[in-house]
Amino acid sequence: LWLGAELMARAAAAIVRSAALQPSETKTNPAFDELTPRERDVALKVADGASNKEVARLLDITPRTVKAHMGAIFHKLGVRDRLQLVLRLRSTSDGPA
Repeated sequence: LWLGAELMARAAAAIVRSAALQPSETKTNPAFDELTPRERDVALKVADGASNKEVARLLDITPRTVKAHMGAIFHKLGVRDRLQLVLRLRSTSDGPA
C-alpha cells in the first residue's frame, strides 16, 4: 500500500495526538537507548508530526542532515517509515503491542 508523504505525515500526527510520548517516557523507552542524543531529538520531532523541513528549522540543522539522521534512526530501530517509527516508539514505551 503506497501512501503519499502528506497522508503519511497526517496519519503519524493523528497517532501521536492519540498517544503522545511524554518526555519522561523517552528516558525509560529502550528504543531510545540505541539512538544518539541528536537522533533522539529528531525522532521526537518526527513523532510529533514534524516534516523534515520543520525538524531542520526547529533543531537548526539542514534538511539533508535530518534525512541522514532519519536513515540512521530507521536502520537502528528496524523501521521502514515515519508511521512505523511512531508505532515502535509507542509500543516500546507502553510495553509489548
